[in-house]
Amino acid sequence: MKNTSLDARAADQLGILTEFLAAGVRVKDVADLVNTSGPYRELYPILVRHLDLPHERSIRECIIRSLTVKDARDIAEAALLRHFQSESDPHLRWVLANALKTVMPYHKRKKFPKIAHAFANYRHI
Repeated sequence: MKNTSLDARAADQLGILTEFLAAGVRVKDVADLVNTSGPYRELYPILVRHLDLPHERSIRECIIRSLTVKDARDIAEAALLRHFQSESDPHLRWVLANALKTVMPYHKRKKFPKIAHAFANYRHI
């Protein structure tokens, strides 16, 4: 019997993994980028573009976490902020706030107090 949850996850990330491969990076799962020693700068434009595409929650979280690195600042900062401002899921909003704490310099971030609020007030369950 097939695990449809795993099949759905694999199908959801097929496009992004194909784009990674075309950029010269082979991974089995978007989650493989999270907590790697990196950098993988060639993937930042792909990851940022996929923020605007529909993905299941866990894939979206991996995309955001993969952009939670200082060297993604130039390409990811504006997109992460835009998504933070429109995100309604409290968990993903916290993930975006966490990413912005890394990517966005404090002098810019302090203009958006909702980032600090979302980061400090989310209760992980």
